[in-house]
Amino acid sequence: MIPLATVTAGLDEHVDIPRSAYPVVAKIHLGYSSVGNVLKMIYRAPPVFVQFNDGYVSRIVPGTASNGLICNYIPKMPDQLISFYAGTSQRPICPQTNSFRIHMDECSPVFKDEIRIEFEEMRINSDAPDPGEIES
Repeated sequence: MIPLATVTAGLDEHVDIPRSAYPVVAKIHLGYSSVGNVLKMIYRAPPVFVQFNDGYVSRIVPGTASNGLICNYIPKMPDQLISFYAGTSQRPICPQTNSFRIHMDECSPVFKDEIRIEFEEMRINSDAPDPGEIES
């Protein structure tokens, strides 16, 4: 993974995805507020969503969003998914998105005002051997 940029944004604020010929991963760091820390012990946090500029919406889990979410090439059809994971070309055949926003369906003081997002480029190694070719 190659670091590209780190930005801060608020809920419902559009975030531009750095341009890249390779898949870009967004590591989303949602910090809980004081109220949020208490609420998550009693009850679960409200749902959080990422909405991309093409209208696609995905629910994210705040506790694992910092692990990364592929954000510029989003497979929506089986052939796009196969192309993406096959790593046969540097650019998957998925349509490219260029921005997203993080939002919640309800107004809640669960999270801090600023969300930190780290963007990293994910290089696809097309020269990697097939799993069957690797000697054990």
